[in-house]
Amino acid sequence: MFHTSVRLNEKCLVRNSYINHKWGPEERYGQFGISYKKPFEIIFLAEFEHYKIAVNGTHIGVFRHRLPLQLVNFIRVSGEVKIDHILLEQDMSSIQV
Repeated sequence: MFHTSVRLNEKCLVRNSYINHKWGPEERYGQFGISYKKPFEIIFLAEFEHYKIAVNGTHIGVFRHRLPLQLVNFIRVSGEVKIDHILLEQDMSSIQV
């Protein structure tokens, strides 16, 4: 599982993976432009080797896949958050028929 956590109290975006019932090493990015009760946008672009992550239109980093990308099959959002929309797109040219 790829996990991302917006931690306003720590002023950082944390990325991690949960594999075989254990959390891996955290990766943190600070000063990312998200404020309490203000709208924001996070984009995750899943590429072959990693996720590219952007916040409010600014690229903030990558997170290398720790499990094969094809094992990703759901999105879960939790906490005090209001979602306006979630958009999933798939590059159909990469699918074998």
